[in-house]
Amino acid sequence: MKNFKKNKYFFAENETSGFDAGGKAVSDAIGIIIKQGYSPIIIKSLRFTNSGSHFFLNKISKILVIFELIYCLLKLPRDSEIVLNYPTRVNPGRATFWIFSHFKIKKFKIIAIIHDLKELQKTEDEKGGDKALINLLKSDKRSKVIVHTNRMKKYLIDLGVSDSQISILGVFDYMMDYESGMQINSKSRSNEIIIAGNLKEEKMKFLNEIDKLKNITFNLYGNNLSSIVKNYSNVNYFGAFPSDELISHLEGSFGLVWDSDKYEKLVGTKGEYQKINSPHKLSLYLAAGYPVILSNEAGMADFILENNLGFVINGLHEIEDKINAMTDEDYNQVYLNVVKISKKIKQGFFLNEALNNLK
Repeated sequence: MKNFKKNKYFFAENETSGFDAGGKAVSDAIGIIIKQGYSPIIIKSLRFTNSGSHFFLNKISKILVIFELIYCLLKLPRDSEIVLNYPTRVNPGRATFWIFSHFKIKKFKIIAIIHDLKELQKTEDEKGGDKALINLLKSDKRSKVIVHTNRMKKYLIDLGVSDSQISILGVFDYMMDYESGMQINSKSRSNEIIIAGNLKEEKMKFLNEIDKLKNITFNLYGNNLSSIVKNYSNVNYFGAFPSDELISHLEGSFGLVWDSDKYEKLVGTKGEYQKINSPHKLSLYLAAGYPVILSNEAGMADFILENNLGFVINGLHEIEDKINAMTDEDYNQVYLNVVKISKKIKQGFFLNEALNNLK
């Protein structure tokens, strides 16, 4: 039986992780929240939303979700603490925070765990959730938010959110079964680089140019890899695996975090977003015990350097020289540092700490 705490709740928007690391991030967060004693608020009509094959059912279910949300909130005790993963699956998202803002008489404390900010990615924010979340934080100082990095924190402060409302996550946790997840195979220095994730061109345009790096071997994992890149002489394509299984299939010496239009530097919409966020693939590599490579402009660059978990670069053309400059002893020390962080990531240390900092 779960040891649920009084007046502490979370939105139980169940996600199946599948091949999507973002889905795993939400599922892992829910598992950590439950262990902290939060009781689930289950919105049953969510199961009918986003069903492309049932247009009218989808539209009606969105309305039902809103009414069911209001009904659930009316039943909650005054001064309840409510945690949710953002973006929320409650559609439209802006309505969710509008509803919260009109329940001030019940003095709810809302804690939003940010997984993505759509506006920063310059994608169409159909739900209007980003602005609605920020407006709630500005109007209700009881509400809190967990962000990825110091730069994301500054972004919210510049928009009017108070410093005291913000807790920094740092790196996402990557929960693993204790027996299978705690074991990490030893690593050795080589020119083999892992790239995992959604490999579609619009997200990773730089992949079209990695054949220029003749002395680097790229081991690729994920969906949507173009046939052209797949046939490069310095590319090994291993296919796609569910996020819970992927960690055991990785091979190489370093994990690369590089969502960019070019291989020379971090550019483009995805590149700009990487300057402020904490990519979940970074957690994947660290959980698996791999030192990482990322841009010196990345939002997580300081975290990697301060903990000696890999190295940073201006562009991919620097990788070969950086690896050659490392001794085996250097690599082994970085690897040992990664193992220490890996244990924390797989036990939910970082979200637990971020939540505790808001108490």
